[in-house]
Amino acid sequence: MRSWWETTPALIAGCWTDDWVAVDANGITPKADIIGWIASGRLHHHAMAVVGGERIARVGDAVVVTARKASAGAWDGTPYTTEEWISQVYVRSHNRWLQAFCHKATIKP
Repeated sequence: MRSWWETTPALIAGCWTDDWVAVDANGITPKADIIGWIASGRLHHHAMAVVGGERIARVGDAVVVTARKASAGAWDGTPYTTEEWISQVYVRSHNRWLQAFCHKATIKP
């Protein structure tokens, strides 16, 4: 059974700005790469959950959300689980909140 994440790459893409990027220890990954990996089945997310509370800071039409998150899925068919600190920037555009940026820092065991 496929999760909602895997069956709706267009829905996910619609929640991100056109110039959205993710940044982690490997560098910058553009929106098109992530959406392409989901659409092709290369990237599967089975679960994502906040561990503990979130910190939310709003300034005008921008919001920064910081939280510890746990996720599970598969990359190229290899299962994974991970916990990360994530900071996400959301911007208000045409009466909608869209994610414009995501930074991830993997928590070492």
